[in-house]
Amino acid sequence: MLGKHKGVATLIKQRNPNTYIAGSPCHLMHLAAQKGGKCLQYQIDELLVDIWYYIDKSQLRHQAIINIQQEHGIEVRKILKHVSTRWLSLGKAIKRLLENWDVLLDYFKSESALHTRKRKAPSSDLPGKTAKKSKTEIPNKNTRIPFTKTKKVQQRTLPYHLLRSNLTSTDICLISKSKRHSWAKKKESLLSQKSIKKSTASVSGSETQRPHKTKLIYCQLNDPNCKLHAMFLNAILPFFDHAYEVLQKDEPQIDFVHDVLIDQLSSILSRFLKPDVILAAKDITMLDLSNENNHKADCDIQIGHECKVFLTQNKDMLYVIAFYTCVKNFYVAECEYMIMHYPCNDELLLNAKIVDIADRTQVKFSSVEYFVKHFDLVPKESMDQLESEFNQYQIDKNIVANKEIRIDQQWHSIGQIKDQATSEKKYPVLASVMKTVLLIFHSNADCERVFSVVKKNKTKQRANSPGDQFPEIGCRNCYQEYYYNAVDGGTLTCSFSVARPAVRLEWFEQRGDGYERLEMQQFDIAENSNGTFNSLATLKSFTASSNLIHLVICRSTWSLSDWKREKEAVVDYSSHESFADLTPHLQHMEINRYAKIKCGRPSSAYIIWKRILYSNEPAIIGYHLHGLTKTISDIPDVELSAEGSLIFASPKVQHEGMYVCISGDGQKEEIQMTSLEVLIPPSPPYIQIAGCNNVSQRCVIREDSTKNLTCAVYGARPSVTLEWIAAAGDEISFFNHKVFKERGETFDTILSVEYKVSQDIICGTEILIKSSCKENELREEHGHGGGIVIAVVVLYVFMTGSFCVC
Repeated sequence: MLGKHKGVATLIKQRNPNTYIAGSPCHLMHLAAQKGGKCLQYQIDELLVDIWYYIDKSQLRHQAIINIQQEHGIEVRKILKHVSTRWLSLGKAIKRLLENWDVLLDYFKSESALHTRKRKAPSSDLPGKTAKKSKTEIPNKNTRIPFTKTKKVQQRTLPYHLLRSNLTSTDICLISKSKRHSWAKKKESLLSQKSIKKSTASVSGSETQRPHKTKLIYCQLNDPNCKLHAMFLNAILPFFDHAYEVLQKDEPQIDFVHDVLIDQLSSILSRFLKPDVILAAKDITMLDLSNENNHKADCDIQIGHECKVFLTQNKDMLYVIAFYTCVKNFYVAECEYMIMHYPCNDELLLNAKIVDIADRTQVKFSSVEYFVKHFDLVPKESMDQLESEFNQYQIDKNIVANKEIRIDQQWHSIGQIKDQATSEKKYPVLASVMKTVLLIFHSNADCERVFSVVKKNKTKQRANSPGDQFPEIGCRNCYQEYYYNAVDGGTLTCSFSVARPAVRLEWFEQRGDGYERLEMQQFDIAENSNGTFNSLATLKSFTASSNLIHLVICRSTWSLSDWKREKEAVVDYSSHESFADLTPHLQHMEINRYAKIKCGRPSSAYIIWKRILYSNEPAIIGYHLHGLTKTISDIPDVELSAEGSLIFASPKVQHEGMYVCISGDGQKEEIQMTSLEVLIPPSPPYIQIAGCNNVSQRCVIREDSTKNLTCAVYGARPSVTLEWIAAAGDEISFFNHKVFKERGETFDTILSVEYKVSQDIICGTEILIKSSCKENELREEHGHGGGIVIAVVVLYVFMTGSFCVC
């Protein structure tokens, strides 16, 4: 990217020479710390990686660490993972390592012994005999390794030819602690020792097995010199972390970059150089750092209070001289890199101090001119106005710096100041220039952070961004993830799986046109084995208000973008008692004829249909939720339409019953109860009268001795009411009515009456009698009003015999 010949920055500057390449101060500090770390005798970062990867993939090992932490009375906290590309991870990981040093020492001691027992000793060349196991030796305080300033070989593990040679675990510990010489020379020096010769003699003709990783880790943890180096890094790294935090802020910091970098360099120099050497230098970047005459005495070099106490208490067990040599090399390497790569004399950073309101009296207009000319910010004819505004700004007592407010917001406020005389803005041009300067990036931390996260989230092996995935709502009594019956109990949960970083879940309830945040009972995040996370949010049960239905929403958000997904559900608090006081609305449907029951308004956010079955709790039929319609019930030929109406494709007798519809928008709620009855026409579709053999409405029968009239309707539902009416007034009266009904899916109704003539009737006269069939409960929407005659047969009786007057 920043190559001098073919880098992107070089190509851009060829097109526009005024382009400013900001670079990354955070990245430079990270590299400076790495340069210093390479000069240390122990690679603590590699030790952290080995420990973490050994423990991470095993739940049993995790539990073993927890048990030892509890035995030591230490707070149970996991071992942190160090990632070399994360600027702030090393300091936190080392701090956690030191807190659990004794815990890890005990754990890896037992692990090392366990793996040693599992390994079989190599067989001897002599038949019937086995070789003696080499005794593991731990370096003691008398063990010394010559320390020189030779560049340390950067290699994490022993070469294969050494691992296959006849070296004991003692030798491996010694080799792992000192890598300043080549491996070949170290092998020769160790093999020349008497102890090595005895060891090789005991295993002649065979090769020792490669030492287990736990033994290597244990050797380092058991070495006080390794812990001394870790304590030193724990004291020095927080100083870098503070600078990282300053330069990673979202607010503009371009005016602080130069001071932060110079202060960091000066602070590190003061840790190991004599004060008079630093004060005598006109330019600290020109100091001779390698000259030992300029260095402080070993006891005066700053290594951290805890580190110095540990060194004093364990002086006889430590390589003190070698340690201080490493510390000096650490500081020298860091400062040399800073001086070479830090933008200490960058013209833009030096002039950027003009935006600092607190130091406005110390800056000059030439700094303003630098940005105007470099980026062509102001036309030439406005330069005089700009200079006048700058001079007035420097002496304006009404302008006061406020560290609690972002610098760009302060300059925006300065740009809004008006002249009391003219009511015009006092600093329009100056404020515009300053806000333009503040647009210059002080660090590329945001870009680096995005690259790091994207690499973790989307690779060739997996895609961990949420994508088009929606959260999943679930519970014991949920139907299709949208409906939750609160009366039946259970908890309502919302989950989101496989995302990195974890997706944030929140619960809301719709209140009319707005939403109200709901309190969660629990929010959990679990990490998967592939580094992704699963999120789970449990909704805290809330007391039902006057509404029976609550419309809730689970909203999922991701921290890396404006990605957002929502899943809705209805929480139903209705029960059998909720509808006890409602008056049902009677509705008839003709059998096998398409019909529907309407409910709700076009603006309804939800429509819930339920069926009341005797004394049981209402059973859900389906719901209509923001345009989404779902039929849940398995009742045949019943479903919900697209607008939420209840449709009966082919009504049957088993469809009769009480139906409840609940609709609303989160604030107002309406409840509609419908009593459904199915109509079945009689068969045959007319009134049958004894003695009449045709379907005509005019029938003539002769009076006989029985003096009975009988009419009937067969196969009707609901049952009909039959009634005899004499149209001749009081001449004929009826008595002794007898009604016979046979019940089933349909009803057969038979009415038999006796009659008598109350007046003299001329013989041969026809008396008009009307036989009418009524159903007093039919509704008008089906074409029949209450008490309307739906079938009439005109019956003429030819009167003869004793009733006649001749």
